[in-house]
Amino acid sequence: KSLESGMNGHLSKPIEVEKLLRELERCMNGGCQIS
Repeated sequence: KSLESGMNGHLSKPIEVEKLLRELERCMNGGCQIS
């Protein structure tokens, strides 16, 4: 649902550190737009 509304990604609680780091790396490498 969040991706359908235009979000670039979604992390659910509880946060899994590996998934968080993967998403941060993706954004830092130009894989997402930050608004």
